[in-house]
Amino acid sequence: MFSAVEFAISLLAFAAACLAQDGLTIDNKHTRRVTIAGAERICSSACSVVQREFDIRHPLHTQVRLVLGAHKNEIWFAGREVRLAKWNGYALAQGVVWLAFSEKRQCRA
Repeated sequence: MFSAVEFAISLLAFAAACLAQDGLTIDNKHTRRVTIAGAERICSSACSVVQREFDIRHPLHTQVRLVLGAHKNEIWFAGREVRLAKWNGYALAQGVVWLAFSEKRQCRA
């Protein structure tokens, strides 16, 4: 039997997994805290820039997985991941622009 606390934790984990289906998910291997709202704002702004620059009529909501604590800063296109050694908002924005641009190119093909 589940206790009320276990049930609440399970429900919150399920809700978080459902919300993570599109947009931003964060895998933080560091103890340094990163605000989800701030990272989402950066992703949204980067997608808006690509949308305006290339005159895309529909809103871009690029699916991105942010991995903090990687060995080096890089983008994995196959996994739609921005991998950063430590938190850097500018590097996240740059990675999201690359991913959004690659998504735009795939839509045109």
